[in-house]
Amino acid sequence: MSERFKYNSNQGQSVNAYFWRSYFSREVDYIEEKEGLITAFEFKYSPKRNAQLPNIFRQAYPDATLKL
Repeated sequence: MSERFKYNSNQGQSVNAYFWRSYFSREVDYIEEKEGLITAFEFKYSPKRNAQLPNIFRQAYPDATLKL
């Protein structure tokens, strides 16, 4: 996440940063909101791991995009 913070700072981008967790312990590692657009990030150590947004998150934020 620190690399993402540095990237935004170096690009002069101002974003709202969040962490998201449901009551059922489903989580999204990092979320950026900019100009009404939501981008969810999942950070994985292994490139072979698949990442998906939790269904409850997708239902609440259907227009959000996922970046791995």
